[in-house]
Amino acid sequence: MKTPSGRTLLCMLCVFSLSLYLCMFIGSDSDYTNRHLFSIIFGTNAKSLRPLIDDNKTKIESIKKETHTIEPTCIPRNNIVFLKTRKAGGTTLQNIFCRYGDRNNLTFVLPHQGWILGYPYAFQKKFAISPPPSGYNIFCHEAVFNNDVITDMMPKNTVYITILREPLSHYESTFTYFEIGKTCGIRSYSANSLDEFFNSPSECYKKTPRNHMLLNLGATYMSFDDDRAIEMTIEHLEDKFDLVMIMEHFEESLILLKDLLCWTTDDITYFELNRRETQSVHKLSDTLKNKIRQWNKGDVALFQHFNKTFWGKVRNFGEKKMRIEIENLKIKI
Repeated sequence: MKTPSGRTLLCMLCVFSLSLYLCMFIGSDSDYTNRHLFSIIFGTNAKSLRPLIDDNKTKIESIKKETHTIEPTCIPRNNIVFLKTRKAGGTTLQNIFCRYGDRNNLTFVLPHQGWILGYPYAFQKKFAISPPPSGYNIFCHEAVFNNDVITDMMPKNTVYITILREPLSHYESTFTYFEIGKTCGIRSYSANSLDEFFNSPSECYKKTPRNHMLLNLGATYMSFDDDRAIEMTIEHLEDKFDLVMIMEHFEESLILLKDLLCWTTDDITYFELNRRETQSVHKLSDTLKNKIRQWNKGDVALFQHFNKTFWGKVRNFGEKKMRIEIENLKIKI
């Protein structure tokens, strides 16, 4: 094998030096250094090479940005009160919170037995198993909201969430599921039982309360005929709850929940639970709808108020962004 000549060795050394300077030049953040090295390597008149090198540097910076891991801008919220309203998609949501809590080793407010925390009575601490020294993290079992007691037992940074349902479908579902007609001595179990009930609902009032959602959220029976009392109750709930979800817009609700809690899409994937067969839903006449609305005017006012604030949150979130998030969620489920 021939030994390289002195001229060959000199060329090889120049190529190596040029490569080293190029690496320094492209990776440098100093404009002065770049200009200085450029002049040394190529001479002051070799300007035609500058665009090519600048283009390469731009591509490298682009690759750096694309491969850079973006740090999360928020911290997941683990202290949560979910006030589960009956017949409004609450069981599906409860399952989401239970899975998240179990996966993250969080502490739940649990009843001594079963799954109900004293319902239909306003929640009291005695209804729950005593907490560990670290305290509670998640309250999501069925209960009647008692603001003072629940606020006292949960951490100060707790997020408050609940869900509502359109009042007509909610009352029809509640009436059927809990067999209110049967409780009131009505033998028919079809839509006729609702008609018969609303011929004189006050006769069965003590056996079947109205405004079930307001009751779940801590309102009293005495306030249902007082429009101002209903309004004040809604104002109090708006001040307390960070998010009021809407069952009829469940996916949008979940995206807002994800955003509020700084959770991932995996955290809000779900299975529909306790879903009713469509053929079992009774069709309501216009007359019957009006009677239901009047009988449950507190729930109607409650739903109208929070349905409006819900869509305000959707607009603030961004409707285009919402559509993209929903598509990502649908891929998961």
